[in-house]
Amino acid sequence: SDPLVWTFIAEQLVTLDRVLDGSPSQAAWREIARARLAPKFAEVGWTPRAGQGDTVALLREGLIRALGALDDPTVVAESIARFRRSAKEPGALPAAIRHPVLVVAARHADSALWEEMHARARKATNPSEQQELYTLLGAALDPTLARRALELALGGEPPATVAPAIIRTVAERHPALAYEFAVANESAVLALVEASSRYSFIPALAQSSS
Repeated sequence: SDPLVWTFIAEQLVTLDRVLDGSPSQAAWREIARARLAPKFAEVGWTPRAGQGDTVALLREGLIRALGALDDPTVVAESIARFRRSAKEPGALPAAIRHPVLVVAARHADSALWEEMHARARKATNPSEQQELYTLLGAALDPTLARRALELALGGEPPATVAPAIIRTVAERHPALAYEFAVANESAVLALVEASSRYSFIPALAQSSS
């Protein structure tokens, strides 16, 4: 099939996985979904090859994200390894796969990896890189780390323009946690939000809840 068809398939498999969050069927579903996608990713590879076009580049990004969301152990381990190597080896995170690899690493971070990403965010001199790293601190599946990200967002360290993005990112995987935190700290949270979004920001945190 066309790479764009495969990209769409990957997105749909992850959407179905979200529907099964917390279900006893989810582990079996993930085995099925990974079995569909892993062979295609083996064909596409981590880095571009001669003759692969733009649609294959999009597919590569989509497959890394999808397999990471489906807890594929190989993709998760390689994403974390590439993030850690990139501190001394910039080539470990080429631009073509940088963001999806960071998303997978942040999602599966333990406390040590989270702190490593946090340290890089503090030291980043490029505003776009700093925003990306701070925002991804909210992507951790670990609820303890998600709460630390929420507290960081209101702590005054990240740029004020980035803090709402951290809270929204936490809400993608922990909607109740983010919503309750925002309600409990309503004045401080809304002070960071543009006036045009203040009525909708906190209610929208619940939109990924099932």
